[in-house]
Amino acid sequence: MGRWGSGNCLTFPGSVDVAEWLPRFDRLALTSVSESQPLVVLEAAAAGIPSVCTDVGGCRELLEGRPGDDALLGPSGLVVAVASPDALAEALGALSRPPERHGGPGRAAIARVGAFYDQPVPLHGHRDPLRGPDERPGGGGGGGRPAPGSR
Repeated sequence: MGRWGSGNCLTFPGSVDVAEWLPRFDRLALTSVSESQPLVVLEAAAAGIPSVCTDVGGCRELLEGRPGDDALLGPSGLVVAVASPDALAEALGALSRPPERHGGPGRAAIARVGAFYDQPVPLHGHRDPLRGPDERPGGGGGGGRPAPGSR
């Protein structure tokens, strides 16, 4: 870290509460050589934090959007080649300008997650694979049949 003069601005705190720490970030760097769809990029995006990611898995799609309405939101970060530390450093520097936290890429990140990745977790009306819909804890519901004894 001394090579880049970053020894005084990086902290390695160990295990932390992500919800508590995420608002402290200005940008996220994901330098993976292999990914599918990295959840950390979606978590950062939901908080309006732009990312710099290596061009692996679904990273480009998460940052630039799929063709159509998603891409029209604009980029929510930058994509760099794998194992390109100079490109990574340049991209991280580029995301530090302009300094407003939710400007440009941050706004696009929030909009993209809200429009295309935010899926409410269904609490009712699903079928438990081990029980019928009327046998779930808390009573019936789902399946269009009344719970036993609920008439």
